[in-house]
Order: sequence, then C-alpha cells, then structure tokens
Amino acid sequence: MEPRPEPALIPCQPQTEHSAAGNIQTVSIAQSPSGFATTPKEQVNTGSTDLQEHRALTHERWEEVLQRPMNPNEPSTFAPDDVVSRTAGICFPFPSEPQLSRDDLLAMVPPAPSCDYLISRFFMYMSQFFPILHGPTFQKEYVAFVGNPSAVDFSWLALLFMLLSIGLHTLDYDDALPGDLRPHRCPLPDSNISTRRYREAAMICLWKDQFLTRYTLSTLQALLLVVYEICHEEGVERGWTLQGIALNISIALHCNAESGPPGLNCIEIERRRRCWAGLLSLYAYQVVSYPGVNMLFLTNVTAAMPADVNDADILEDSISQPSSRPTQMSVMIFKIRLFQLSSRICRHLKGPNKFDERIRDLFDDEITEERHQWDVTFPIEDEVPSLLDYSSFAHWSLQFHVHHLYLLIHQPFCRPRSNPTCFRQQSRVKCIASGAALLKLHQRFWEIPRLRPMRWTLHGLQSFYAVHGAVALASCLLEEESHISDSLQYRDTFIAAVNRVEKLQHRSPICMKAHPILSQLQTLLFPEQYKWPNPANPTFLETFDTWADNLQWLNPNTVDWNFLDGILSDNN
Repeated sequence: MEPRPEPALIPCQPQTEHSAAGNIQTVSIAQSPSGFATTPKEQVNTGSTDLQEHRALTHERWEEVLQRPMNPNEPSTFAPDDVVSRTAGICFPFPSEPQLSRDDLLAMVPPAPSCDYLISRFFMYMSQFFPILHGPTFQKEYVAFVGNPSAVDFSWLALLFMLLSIGLHTLDYDDALPGDLRPHRCPLPDSNISTRRYREAAMICLWKDQFLTRYTLSTLQALLLVVYEICHEEGVERGWTLQGIALNISIALHCNAESGPPGLNCIEIERRRRCWAGLLSLYAYQVVSYPGVNMLFLTNVTAAMPADVNDADILEDSISQPSSRPTQMSVMIFKIRLFQLSSRICRHLKGPNKFDERIRDLFDDEITEERHQWDVTFPIEDEVPSLLDYSSFAHWSLQFHVHHLYLLIHQPFCRPRSNPTCFRQQSRVKCIASGAALLKLHQRFWEIPRLRPMRWTLHGLQSFYAVHGAVALASCLLEEESHISDSLQYRDTFIAAVNRVEKLQHRSPICMKAHPILSQLQTLLFPEQYKWPNPANPTFLETFDTWADNLQWLNPNTVDWNFLDGILSDNN
C-alpha cells in the first residue's frame, strides 16, 4: 500500500466578511499540482437524502474528512459570524498576535524618558510591596537595553513591559496620560487600557520565547509580576494557572535550592531566592481561595529564604549587614510567615476540629504576635506611618491579610442561629472589630494622598478583603441580640464602604459583583427606623450565615451574588 500523501498546509489568511460561509456545504479537498488546496463543490443529488445520510456514516466519508487540510481561520459553522471576537487580549495568556516581530514589540516600548519615569515609579512605590528584583542588576540590564535594543532577549523585554504596566498603575486616576504612553490607535487617555496592553505585550514576548519549555530568571520574574498584577487588578482566582507554571519554573531554576546552583555569585543566588519568596507570598493569597488544596508541602520544601537586607548590601562575593531597618525585604519576609500561618489555618478549618476553642486561641495568639513584630519593625506611631519611609505604608497592606485571618478563625464561633452551642461572644466581638478594620483599611487606601499610587490594588484582592469584612460585620449586626447602638456605631463606616465599592465598579470585577448585595445589606441594616422589617426570620438568617461562610474563601466564582434578590420585597 502506498503511503498516504501529507495534506498541504493552507496559508493563514485574515478572515473577511466575504469569507464567512453562508450555508453548510459538503466539500471535498483535492490537491492541485502547485501544492495548494482547491475546494470544488461536490456534485450531490440533494434529493437523495438516504444516500447522503448513508455516505456521512461510511468509512469512506471519514477517510475523506481525515485527509482534509484544516484552515484555522475558517469561520465556524456553529455560531453567528459576529460572535467571534478578534479583539486584542482575548486569548490571554496565549496572545492573539503571535505574528508580531521583535521590531513590532520594540515599537510598543515608550520613549526613554517615559520608560525612565515609569520604572522609577515602580521601584519607588511597588518594590516595597513585592521586592523580587535586585534594583542595581536591573538598572545595568536596562542601560544595556537602551544602548542596543535589538539585542534584547524576549524574556527580559517581557519583564520590562511588566514594570511599565505596574508603573502605570501607580498614576492617579485623575493624572493625564501622556500621549506616548497610550496604546497604538487608542485616542482615549485611559491608563487601564495601556496597562493591559503592556501586559499583553509581556505575554507575547514570553510566548515568542517559548516560556513553557525554555526559561530564564527573567522569564520567572516577568511571570511573577504578571500574577501579582492580576491578583490585585482582577482577582486572585484569575492568576491560579499562571502561578502553577511559575512554581514549576522556580523549581527548574533551583530558586528553592539551599546553597544555590554552582558557579553563581551572591547576587545571582539572592535574585533566585527573592523569586521563591515572591512565589510563596502569592500563595498566601491562593491558599485562602482554594482551601481544599493542601499547600503545606510548600512550607516544608527545604529552601533558604532571601537575606533581610537592602539591595546595596548585596555584593557579588558577600552580603553585608543591613544598612537600615526596615529593609527592602522586610515586608516580603513577613508575607512568607503569613503564608505559612495561613496554610495551617486553612488546613485546620477544613478538618474535623474547626470548633476547637483551644486551637482557635492558639492561632489568635500567633496572629497577634505577628502584628507585634510588624509594629516593632515599621516606624508607625499612633497608627500613623512615617512620612519619611514609604515602607511603613506597606505595613497596612499586611493588615488586610491579618484581619482576614482573624475572621477565618472566629467566624465558626459567631453563629448563634445555625450553631448556638458553639457561639462565643468574644468571637463575635473579634469579628465585628476585624470586619470594621478591613473597611477602614480600604478607606485609607482610597483616600490618603500618599497611598494614591497603591489605589489600583483596590480593584482586586484588597476590595475582596473589604467585601468579606462588610459581610462579616453585617452578619453580626443582623443578629436578634444585636443592639441598635451597635448598628449606629458602624453605620457611617459601612455606608462609606458601599459608596467606595460603587465608585470602583467600572474598574473592579469584584466590586461590580458585590455592590448590589452590599447595597441590599445596607438597607437591611439601616432602614429609616433602624429596625429590620422582619427580624424574626431565622430561616433567612441561617441561610445568610452559610452564604457568608462561603464568601470568606475569596473566590468569587463560588459565590451566589444574587443571594439577596427578592429578600427585601418578601419581607416588606
């Protein structure tokens, strides 16, 4: 038997309105002498219905189908033409524009003065929160890039695009976006569009560098920054898959090795350790979004943590004592400790002993001790960060996570309706305090001028923390035993939070989903007479407790956001 000839490839052509198939037709593909496929219409007797059905099921028919070359740009016959969107970014993280050349990507980089500006903003404001880069090393690489852009590696170019993207986030909403920072063919001065365009450019660079099979440290750094941006811009659950890729690349690059690969100097070893630390800090968020997954194995991996020093303290042959405290790595060190603590707490809450008061108190003490260490490390006086040290504001970002942990361990003991035997008044007090604290932290990041560069983090994770805090607070205040004075005490805090969430709707996926239900809770908590129309409805209150318990895991895909629809009308 002669071997079956290979089908010829059809060049990919852009789809046009003329290429859409009006009707489903049976066609056969024949090879022309030139090697290109031709598609003459098959002469079929349309009246022979039985013959057509028989032929469609025969071996001969499937042989023909299997030999047919495929045009990936051929329009679908299963959906209307206008359903297929070809907007940029629809295939993220695998880009829809792989045909872009190196020169095309370099053309997307803004002029050097704008690059300098955005990079400096990244290191000024963001490096304290997610310090995975060694500043002096990046600066040397950047100078080399400016001198010879055409020699740049795709993976390093991806890293540059991510610094530009996050640097753009630090601009205030009201800041006018310079023309050279706007994406091509976009007349609107919207930094949100530009940041996503730069992030897509970063993913195109990684794709062209074949990051799934070959990788460098720049690949990992760029990928970690992509996940960090997604967590804070869109939501933790959207970065889960890419974070798994980053974990495997970290292991392949020996970032978790205690002594580091042979031949590397101190700077290169610390750069890898910082990436491993950054990865673990991101898992501090993920472990709460996917509590059913045991991530304690990451805490048991033998790995040396990065030195708690500043960039200037790291030399090629040695690491000096920290030149100042807190260091550029202090926040990261505390985030890793929080990941370890969060992993144990989530594992406990998914086990059979979640109502063990002794374990609850042990976790409470551990969290309190962590907070004490922060107060010692960061220059904060009367809850006011130092104006001379921006890292002290990073202390507040840690507070978001710690108050969420307080809610996790105390909410099982705050259910007098669904679980009265385990109700403890001290846990109710703790939940009210931490719920209100999350709303106040959210307010600080929204209102304080010095925190404007961090306001963009309210689009994702930080707002989910606040939504959980608002729901936990409402759950406690809806109790029959709750006094009117309790509700009045937190009225302004709650209403202000609902107003902020409303303003963030057009930028934040979580705020868009949460605003309707928070508005309904506001109506339930604070009607004109400060009394709920039907406070003696235990069925609703127990169901609400169950719903609130699900919300605490920070995964919006598992939450019924329409839960309160009809509740108000049913009780009026």
